[in-house]
Amino acid sequence: MGTLIMVILGVFIALFGSLATIYYAAPLSRHADLKARATGVITQGQQIRSAAVLYYNRTGAAPGAVADLIKTSYLTNIPKGWKLATVSGSPTLYAENTGISRAVCLKADQLLDSAVTSVPSCSSSNAAQTICCQ
Repeated sequence: MGTLIMVILGVFIALFGSLATIYYAAPLSRHADLKARATGVITQGQQIRSAAVLYYNRTGAAPGAVADLIKTSYLTNIPKGWKLATVSGSPTLYAENTGISRAVCLKADQLLDSAVTSVPSCSSSNAAQTICCQ
């Protein structure tokens, strides 16, 4: 009888431990996934910005689109949702991604600048200081 009670107690402890792990680990997993996707967005944006700066330094003009960077071999492919924009007609370029969720966009901007509290509009002058706008 004592062995049966010990087995039942062991099963309950294992079940409770499993449920606690699922309950506490799920938010951590979602946070890690969000951070990983935001880091990917930052990497893509920085590669596009760097390619655009190289293009500008060599040609003296800003590229009109991400496709121009591929034609001139500064990039090998176009990541989904990205385009280049200039700030008020100046050659200050930023990579704009409208193909990702607002949460990922905000996290990417916050990883670069912890003071960011919202995703800027792509038409805003603040968009040039971020990696992502919508």
